Amino acid sequence: MKIEIRECRKPNAEEEALKAKVREMMQFDRCRLLEKHPFVGHLAMHLDMIPVIDSRMTTATTDGTRMFMDAEFYSKMDEEERLGIIGHEVWHCALRHFQRLGNRDRKKFNFACDVEVDLLLHRDGFKVEVLPHEASWEGKSAEQIYDLMFPGLEQFQKDDEHIFDSDKLPGDDDGENEGDASDGED
Repeated sequence: MKIEIRECRKPNAEEEALKAKVREMMQFDRCRLLEKHPFVGHLAMHLDMIPVIDSRMTTATTDGTRMFMDAEFYSKMDEEERLGIIGHEVWHCALRHFQRLGNRDRKKFNFACDVEVDLLLHRDGFKVEVLPHEASWEGKSAEQIYDLMFPGLEQFQKDDEHIFDSDKLPGDDDGENEGDASDGED
């Protein structure tokens, strides 16, 4: 299953102002991560952080080099929750989940990836809500969790949509990935 890419409208002035505010919050939060969780903060420094206003994405996602964050979603969280969501996306990149889907069921693998990441974050003291899981999954890879999952568990998905290498993003056909279709910034 591939993500359907549709064109979107340009943000209005109020939305642009919110995106600017969230961009500053994201930069500040990334620096806070360096202080509170140096390893994750260091990894976050290597990602372009892009706030978006787009009904196709209501929380956050990453393509491995950029972190896309819904501006409204991000602006409503407290600092600890924001650090958790940045950490969540950073670990997806560090663990290269976007390259590991293979022939697995996308929805089920998304769930397994989220559990792996959130268990790591929880262990490191981040404020995250871990999806339903078995205690024995702690320390296991997404692939191992995937194999241990019982049918129907993937219904408890988080709202983030993972981007995999097989997904075609805007601009991929000419080698340049344009990123946030709503503002063209990288």
